[in-house]
Amino acid sequence: MKLIPLNPTQRLAINLQKISRKLKIQAITMKSDDNLKDIVIITNGTPDDIVFSIIAYHQNGRKIIGIVKPEKTRLGAIDSIPKYIKHKIKNLMIIIDQEDEELKNLFAQVEKKFSSIGIRASLKDTRDRVRLYKCTYATNNINIILVINGLDDIKTKMHTIEDHLIKAHVSLRETLCSKNHRNSITQRISGIV
Repeated sequence: MKLIPLNPTQRLAINLQKISRKLKIQAITMKSDDNLKDIVIITNGTPDDIVFSIIAYHQNGRKIIGIVKPEKTRLGAIDSIPKYIKHKIKNLMIIIDQEDEELKNLFAQVEKKFSSIGIRASLKDTRDRVRLYKCTYATNNINIILVINGLDDIKTKMHTIEDHLIKAHVSLRETLCSKNHRNSITQRISGIV
């Protein structure tokens, strides 16, 4: 999957270009796509944009998805949704950090924001920190996928995408340590035999 920054002069576009160069991955494209059907709204910024670009790259598809970071952050970014809903857009993903709020309160605030900007949202599916809404805005029907970053098992005051990075780091470290331990045992056995 490739990402196309909807605002190529924005900091988000610069960050995506940098990470693509540093990691030697082609996570972004700058060519316009008139058939764009999916958009991701990053409501917090870096490192959310970097993490999402790496995940997108590993999807290994030809699909192109628009990505944008509105000027307003968190819940304020929802105000920009009407700007991005065009007759061709079918799916919109909103990625927001939980920070220090209760999940149920944050979901309720998002739904209230939808209503305040004229989006009629019907909850279709929910799984932990992800909700799928079937929505109508004016005459447009759109799926909105809300993703709230953070993990309850990471004990911090602020729940953000960094929670997922910490968990991945700990998991990787445990895997590497156990692999090194196995290799050490194998070497000792080989030396005896």
